[in-house]
Amino acid sequence: MKSTKIGFKIVVMVCTVVIAISAIMGFIINHKVESVLQSQATELLQKKSSVSRF
Repeated sequence: MKSTKIGFKIVVMVCTVVIAISAIMGFIINHKVESVLQSQATELLQKKSSVSRF
């Protein structure tokens, strides 16, 4: 019985670690995507304003 309990604990630990890593990675990727989209949006706005000047 003890060996199965240890195995179960290891499985739970691995699952929590995987979930934590995926959550952190998702947060980082989401943050990067948002910053990239914001920079692209500002570039597009600048281009539009320069085009409308002509």
